[in-house]
Amino acid sequence: DLDAVKKLANKIACVNRRIFFHGDATIFFENNELLKAYSESTMQAHMQLHDHS
Repeated sequence: DLDAVKKLANKIACVNRRIFFHGDATIFFENNELLKAYSESTMQAHMQLHDHS
């Protein structure tokens, strides 16, 4: 949940086979492309397309 991350974290690492972002949480939350990529709805759509079992 990105709301919890925003409240609790000061550093963030986004990983999907490689590091997409590692740095200050403020910078992450100012970047609309990162927010879109890691939003809950995007992640749920990804999970529906791929078998992760």
